[in-house]
Amino acid sequence: MPSISRRYLLKLSGQSLALLALVKSTACQPPSTGSAEKSSDTVDSSAGDEGALEVIGWDEFISELETLAAKQHESNWDQEAHVSAVSELMLQLDPNSQPVLDVLNNYLDDSPNFPELTPIHESIDFEVTIIQFEANEIIDLHNHPDMSGVIHCLSGDITIDGYNLLEETAENGNLLIEKIASIRMSPGDMTSLTAARGNIHALVAHEYTELLDVFTPPYAGDRIMRYRWYGRSENPIQGSDNIFEAWEA
Repeated sequence: MPSISRRYLLKLSGQSLALLALVKSTACQPPSTGSAEKSSDTVDSSAGDEGALEVIGWDEFISELETLAAKQHESNWDQEAHVSAVSELMLQLDPNSQPVLDVLNNYLDDSPNFPELTPIHESIDFEVTIIQFEANEIIDLHNHPDMSGVIHCLSGDITIDGYNLLEETAENGNLLIEKIASIRMSPGDMTSLTAARGNIHALVAHEYTELLDVFTPPYAGDRIMRYRWYGRSENPIQGSDNIFEAWEA
């Protein structure tokens, strides 16, 4: 499999700030026209262009993530600020970092009809995972208990539907979930979730697709026990366009 192009990763400052603003304020909402534009030229980080993002290697990337993730233990941890900072850091990561290439270059479709999930860094505070989808593979509705996450599309074409779990329930006792986004992602696009925003989501790949995920904290401890899959009604509840009945699958 060929190395990932830098084209989508390094952007001039105006483009980067626009993307980061999208991630922070509307990351689980459909991006506006032009928000996912990529530079048509490869940016040389050594050229000294004003406003160009600095390229960082894997070790520095993990070190910076450790610093960011440690803030989750503070009483005033801001998850929206966290996913914004992680998004910025992911834009800087050298796409040809060896741990990333090792996974991409050794891909095997070992799980028919389900994507391959490969952790490439796991710690107490966060995890980094590559997910590889064949065309039409899906991950059904599931939650991320008390977690925040940033998803970076490395290649392919994928749709992610994000939902909020509502406090009220349906008359029959079923859960109610509100669809807040349906985002179609291409290389270079990012989206995010927090414990309060878009925490339940589903993914479907339209072609072979590679995602790089950072989740803080990781799936571990009691979060494993609180992880859930969900079913969802085909149509919204009466009187709504985006609220659905849901139940644990």
